[in-house]
Amino acid sequence: MKDKKIVMTGFLLLAIMAAFFGFKEGINFFSKAIGSCRPEENIREEVTFDSAEIIFKTDKACLVQIAYGTNNDEEKLFLLSAESEASLNHRLKLAPLLPSTQYYYQIIAGGEKTQPLRRFSTKEIFNTSPTETPVFVSPTPIPTVVVSPDAANFEKYFGSENETFDIDKNGVVNVLDWMLYQKQKTEK
Repeated sequence: MKDKKIVMTGFLLLAIMAAFFGFKEGINFFSKAIGSCRPEENIREEVTFDSAEIIFKTDKACLVQIAYGTNNDEEKLFLLSAESEASLNHRLKLAPLLPSTQYYYQIIAGGEKTQPLRRFSTKEIFNTSPTETPVFVSPTPIPTVVVSPDAANFEKYFGSENETFDIDKNGVVNVLDWMLYQKQKTEK
């Protein structure tokens, strides 16, 4: 009998709050008592030149998504990263992103925006700080093919170490040599 009175008192309290604050506010009041899908204040962003991970916790297990983009208008954040399972610890990856670009994002839980618009900037591809020197890799030059009179026998030398047909000079006649041979042949 005592449990029945507690349940009835709870429903009565909910009905009074719904009448006084509105039904949605009454539900929100009770849901906060058992936890919230609002991210805690310690939202972290781990940013690289082409991605970002947004990391945070909630008081209860929630299914969360992040709307993001380069526009600072929350109505124009058309990209979306969503979780597949409800969790207390959230880590959502935003990718692919452009380097050296400012992005804006908003955390959404239960279809509602839970935080004001936030922002981060992706890193540059090459760090040019005084302590680090950027390393640029020059492309490998395409070797020049000398077409010999017996080039029609290319297939005969495939897989061998024949210097005439080993165009890229890697020690074996292979598919790359054949492609380089064909390219040289069409350019003439």
